[in-house]
Amino acid sequence: MKTVITLAAFGLVAVLNGCASSPMGGRAAANQPAPSIKTVAEQIAAREAIGMLGNRMGVTPAAAQTPKLVNILVQQLGISHQQALGGAGSIFSLAKRSMNPTSFGKVSQAVPEITQLLSAAPALGNSGGLLGAAATALGSGSELGNLAMLAGSFQQLGLNSSMVSRFIPVILQYVQAQGGASTMGLLQAALMP
Repeated sequence: MKTVITLAAFGLVAVLNGCASSPMGGRAAANQPAPSIKTVAEQIAAREAIGMLGNRMGVTPAAAQTPKLVNILVQQLGISHQQALGGAGSIFSLAKRSMNPTSFGKVSQAVPEITQLLSAAPALGNSGGLLGAAATALGSGSELGNLAMLAGSFQQLGLNSSMVSRFIPVILQYVQAQGGASTMGLLQAALMP
């Protein structure tokens, strides 16, 4: 009986994540759009529901083990888990440099997986080349300097610099959904002084 429940839980996770395929080799599934959860708040609620279902059945789905923010970034931006981890970590690393400890503590409380994200981030400003030189010349603390540092970090992850402007709104929405508008405002002020 436990095996049947476990299989049902994984099936539900696959359907909720849009990964289930049809018995006809995926043809019917390929012709139909995958279900989409549009807002960050809806994605968070869906991930929590999957986690609660798995916990009730004694199963820990893989989606519940990956940080929620990473799953949202992967789904919305079409990037790898490693790129999402490193990119989010780079953004939070820059924020940590720019914020006082009390303010960053508020952001950390809103993002429980922040330690994992920070540890996955490439070093800021050490990318070498033109982006590293631009970050050094512009200096941290200015919006252009911050963006240049992030662009260099993203380059190390195999992401182009335009991805920075796609990551930041998703991260700000996530922080607002988790910690409120004032916490999101602290992070936004640190990233875009």
